Amino acid sequence: MGYNVTTMDKVQLAYTAGILDGEGHLSITRETCKTCIRGWRHRVLIVVANTNLKLINRLRDWYGGKISVSERPSTYRAKRCYYWKIQAVNEQKEFLKKIEPYLFLKREQAKTMMDFMERVKITGLPLEEEEFQRREDLCKKIQKLNFRGNPIVQNDTIV
Repeated sequence: MGYNVTTMDKVQLAYTAGILDGEGHLSITRETCKTCIRGWRHRVLIVVANTNLKLINRLRDWYGGKISVSERPSTYRAKRCYYWKIQAVNEQKEFLKKIEPYLFLKREQAKTMMDFMERVKITGLPLEEEEFQRREDLCKKIQKLNFRGNPIVQNDTIV
């Protein structure tokens, strides 16, 4: 790894925030879990997609994480797409903490995700209903923040 998040300078953090704002995806999703009582659990996703492998490799060198590639382009004219992901919760927390002050478009998503991750404690025990509902509320908040298209307005309020 070329750089560590703790030694990253402000220019590199701002550059990365710009990439994340434009090419990234921050979300809390639901994934199937055979051992979970409800049959699924929440998962934090931090992903940057780009057709330039050099950029994706740079992100991995700076912050760790994993790289994957789309099986094939969607059309014969499309370029292959590469994905950089941070999957380890401790790496996700540190990355968001460092990058959040530099985000412009996705700052609220980052704050919501950090709030979610502060609540996650691996105990092996089922979640209390109140905690489960709090996590579900944060998941729904992220979905609203990530909504594309024209917002739905009811009584002068975006829903």
